[in-house]
Amino acid sequence: MVFRLIRTVLLLTAGCLLWPGGQATATPLSAGQPFPAISLPAPASIEARTYLGLEEGATFTLDRVKGDLVLVELFNTLCIDCQRQAATFNLLYRLIEGDPVTRGRVKMLGIAIANTDKDIVAFKERFGLLYPAVSDPRFAAYRALGADVTPLTFFVLKDRQYPGGIVANYHRGLQDDLVMLFQYLKDLLTMVPADYLWNGSEEQDGGWIEPFLPPDRLGRRAARVLEQFGTVEEFEALDLPSRRNVFTAVVGGRRLFVEAVSRSAVCTLCHNVHFFCIFDRNGKVVGIEPLHLTKYGNQHWSPQDLAKLRQQAVGRSLAGGWEFNPEIDAISSATMTTAIIYDSLDQGRQLLDELHELGLR
Repeated sequence: MVFRLIRTVLLLTAGCLLWPGGQATATPLSAGQPFPAISLPAPASIEARTYLGLEEGATFTLDRVKGDLVLVELFNTLCIDCQRQAATFNLLYRLIEGDPVTRGRVKMLGIAIANTDKDIVAFKERFGLLYPAVSDPRFAAYRALGADVTPLTFFVLKDRQYPGGIVANYHRGLQDDLVMLFQYLKDLLTMVPADYLWNGSEEQDGGWIEPFLPPDRLGRRAARVLEQFGTVEEFEALDLPSRRNVFTAVVGGRRLFVEAVSRSAVCTLCHNVHFFCIFDRNGKVVGIEPLHLTKYGNQHWSPQDLAKLRQQAVGRSLAGGWEFNPEIDAISSATMTTAIIYDSLDQGRQLLDELHELGLR
């Protein structure tokens, strides 16, 4: 099927157009919203910086990228679909650079979620990535874009009025129809950001999803988790403005809290992440318990895997930094899951502040 959209059709569907094969489920960053001013690490290579039109500086935002349309790809180096997509996007890059209509006007930028610069270098060597890619080791861009999966591609239109860009569209998952995708980029070049402007607002969830269990069962499970620390008294579910799933009780004479964390998987082929984090009123982690944690091959974590995670997490403060180092912290065959767990714990400071404001700490 040939995908051709004339300007009239694009105008009629601006703000609600989905790339063929995309899902209709809305994400927090929708078509018509401004692309956030995310501070990204500048590429190290002169070639990549020149391609993007970047001047000196350790970081950059999308408004500094030269071009009228930027394809922003969120990927993870261990994601199978992301690896498959690299071949298609390499060919797309060649088509863009080889066509006078698109060369200089369309740019491609990869953002590697939960990866380091070293991971990107290895990925480039293995898959021959032609376009620039920068790291997002602590999920900052992932969260700002309201992402829930990789690969995830945003199509961002720019002009002088909107140098930071307006999202024209997004696509979840693998893209492998090169001809259709290239034609779509050409069609988008006939548009301007103002055609897609959207005046609404939606909350960004940054990958947080519904709990693994219904509320009543989740509460009973949380109470059982606390029993390992002593007699549980005054157990209750907290009604927090943030809507985070937190329970508290007096256990063995001290106040403890347990948060049921549920996060979407970064990779389309991976399973979502569900676990309990138990902490005291000072914010010190006293326990980690799995609800549903899997690794490569859909295997559940072993006791040894859980022991390693607990050794790394228990005793640390939720108020401290939880920067993930895959070479040290990753659970074998569960690197992305471990990264998501670390990112969730890294957001503990906000929860502690919320509990303090409510007089619960």
